[in-house]
Amino acid sequence: MQQWRRSPGPTLAVLAAAVVGSVLAAHAWQAVITGSYLDVVTGVWLTLADDVAHGVFYRGLIGPDGYGGTRYFPLFFSSIGALVRLGAPPVAAGFAVSLASGVLLALGLRRFLLRLGLPEHLAAGLGALSLAPQFVQQTLLAIRSDVLAAALVVWGLAWTLPAFEHERPQRGALRAAALCFVLAAATKATTLYAPGAAVLALAWSGRARASARLGATVGIGVALMLALVSFVSDGRAIESWQASALAGSSLAEMARNLVPALVSEALKPSRAFTAVFSVAAAAWLALWRAPSAALPLVLLPAAFGATSVVLSSPGTIYTNQLVEVYAVCLLLVGWALARFPRWRTAGAAFLLVVALGSAASCLKPLWDRQLRERTWRLHGEREALVEALRSSPGPVLSESPEVLIMAGQRPLVMDPFSLRVVTRRRADVLADLASRLDGRVFTHVILTVDPESPRGRGWYANSNLGWPVVSRILANYEPAGVTAGLRLYAPRARAPEP
Repeated sequence: MQQWRRSPGPTLAVLAAAVVGSVLAAHAWQAVITGSYLDVVTGVWLTLADDVAHGVFYRGLIGPDGYGGTRYFPLFFSSIGALVRLGAPPVAAGFAVSLASGVLLALGLRRFLLRLGLPEHLAAGLGALSLAPQFVQQTLLAIRSDVLAAALVVWGLAWTLPAFEHERPQRGALRAAALCFVLAAATKATTLYAPGAAVLALAWSGRARASARLGATVGIGVALMLALVSFVSDGRAIESWQASALAGSSLAEMARNLVPALVSEALKPSRAFTAVFSVAAAAWLALWRAPSAALPLVLLPAAFGATSVVLSSPGTIYTNQLVEVYAVCLLLVGWALARFPRWRTAGAAFLLVVALGSAASCLKPLWDRQLRERTWRLHGEREALVEALRSSPGPVLSESPEVLIMAGQRPLVMDPFSLRVVTRRRADVLADLASRLDGRVFTHVILTVDPESPRGRGWYANSNLGWPVVSRILANYEPAGVTAGLRLYAPRARAPEP
């Protein structure tokens, strides 16, 4: 109690955590009810999960289940699929796994920082702050794997800390760290920067035996994970990843996009991220003078570098891709507060400022009347569309697969982004889908963007479906209305036979 009287730090940290919790609850309430963040990418995750529930682990690029191909790794969607198999609706199962991932991330940060010796109020406050920014909450409420991946990375890093503190490696802790890192890789492949950073930091700290043990264990674990995924999927997962590799881009194109993507997608869009990254960068510089700080010194450049490479790939945006590097930034801030106690009151004040600043963005869908009315209107239109799809007399081809999942149908196209990449490499896939479109076997086609607008032409040429597919749609289907932000197309009347 004396600590609370002497310093405002605990009070500020508790207020920050309370703000984050209240805002997330209000934000989630509306987003879950209206599905306001559900989109094409959500549909891909839910389609993968629905396939698992139907006994299909990674569908083939072409086959009786439809058209496959995706860059995604299995842990996140398999967890959703397990709940669906137990009877949960796909969207509800997705929200459950996604929100549980957020809790796991906050708890992981708290555990990591407590292990460093940070006081409970700051450790818990920084853990809560991991869920404060709008881009993190949107990722949670859009049902993405990134928060689960970040949570597993943080837990893995927490289990590596004993190896930095003891001359002889603690095998149990290192095995737990390796397990978390392998599970993170099974969620998102780019998380391998984290065990790489831990291995390098251990070697730098003179813990050569622990470094070698962790590196070998993670390496073997990842190899076994890939072998198991390949075996269970009959090789379809490896085929899928290879077909979607680099998103149809090249290493040279990604290198050219690296700096522009870094500025436009990482540093500009989110004030919360920019503020936390700036403080983390200052903490990183300060930690050069501190003993036993190899892990944070290696970790921040590794995380930022991995995120920059991902953002330079076509089809990626900052919203979900910043979650991991943001969590790493919070670890850096916490590490500096643990090493420099005189900064702790200022750190607690910073927590509250970021929490309050993030609250305005997160609550905008609730307090902005125009945005709120639009959200509920689109929700009503989507519900009506889903009901109509349930009674559709024939198959529907949808760029946005989540509406078909909600209607209890299995989407023919699992991942419209990967379909564009696959059809560039596999003429048989393009020919098969084109024949169905020419035969006008679909009662409706659903697109997300007007393909006859300049924006739509660029979207379908460079992002989803591919222009050869969309040109066949335009040749055989005509506009039939716009609802829930989606464009419906119906088969064109056939010319009468002579």
